[in-house]
Amino acid sequence: MRSLQYRSTVGALSAVFRRSGIDVLFLKGIVLAHTTYPDPSLRPSSDIDVWVRPERFDDALTELLNDGFQYPARYPNGVPGPSPNVRVLERSGTSVMIEIHRTPGSLSDLSDHRRDEMWKRARPVRVGETTVKGLHPVDLLLHSSLHALKRHGLAGGLLEIIDIALIVEKFADLWDWHSMRTDYESSNVTIWMHVSLSLAARLLNAPVPPDFLAQRGMAAELEPIVTLSEKQLWGAERRLPTSLEQLNRPTSRGGHWSVLRDRLFWFYFVNDGDVPRTPLATLRDATRRLRVDLTVKAPKYFRLWRSGALRGETLTRQQELARQRGQISELVEQAQARLRSTGTLPECR
Repeated sequence: MRSLQYRSTVGALSAVFRRSGIDVLFLKGIVLAHTTYPDPSLRPSSDIDVWVRPERFDDALTELLNDGFQYPARYPNGVPGPSPNVRVLERSGTSVMIEIHRTPGSLSDLSDHRRDEMWKRARPVRVGETTVKGLHPVDLLLHSSLHALKRHGLAGGLLEIIDIALIVEKFADLWDWHSMRTDYESSNVTIWMHVSLSLAARLLNAPVPPDFLAQRGMAAELEPIVTLSEKQLWGAERRLPTSLEQLNRPTSRGGHWSVLRDRLFWFYFVNDGDVPRTPLATLRDATRRLRVDLTVKAPKYFRLWRSGALRGETLTRQQELARQRGQISELVEQAQARLRSTGTLPECR
């Protein structure tokens, strides 16, 4: 039933964009389900992700809102966080959430040229009765890996490594591993991609060439990062709620207070700047968000605390995993710096 709702929503979204002449790419779960899995219903999704070119971002939102899509009560202006590059909508009468991206967070560090390449070589993807555009397999692998590890610290658990393994296996005839290595080096994502592919090969026997993973000088740098990443996979079901997660990650001096400030002030009161609001409208939106927190999230957290999932040894393990997720990024940066100093990795252009 859920799969049918998603396919129907993709059809409705596609119709709006086609009628409006807005070029979009569908990302992540919905594309993976219909390109790499033997049955789309085997790949669960929590939302539908759509990438819109930046110059048509506002137009896309306007067209969707005019067609009956709406911002959820949780996000009165569709703004889920400080980033100006994403808005959240829902389709009326369903529980399907849609994220509209100006620039996907996991791809934001890539060059404009590299992101343009993704648009130029996008491929048609059949979703039910609708044909949409999705990433070329080379870019699908890159995006899936960066989203899983760099962006979300393997929050999705083993499912995200299954995605990567299935992409590698499904499109084996397309891979030019030498060109891909050059691409990863020039995009400054070599370590991230090696760790993701190492996990897929080690845990699920993904057909990644051994000589690709055994690049000179790489193994010693990868091992501690892969080990920490494996711990995240097996502990994914014990992940802390997002706000507590951020408070437990390593951060700069004053960073924890910044997280608290953003969560207690920005989230409720600060406008994203796209739509002017009166003080009364600001207060009304903040009240709506606070009401959702008090009626939905607070009871959920209390139940978790009462069950023992947010206290005692369980909480201690969750906090340690959260700290280790922050350490992964630090280790990647340190490894890249050392590998460049030895000439194993070229300097980024």
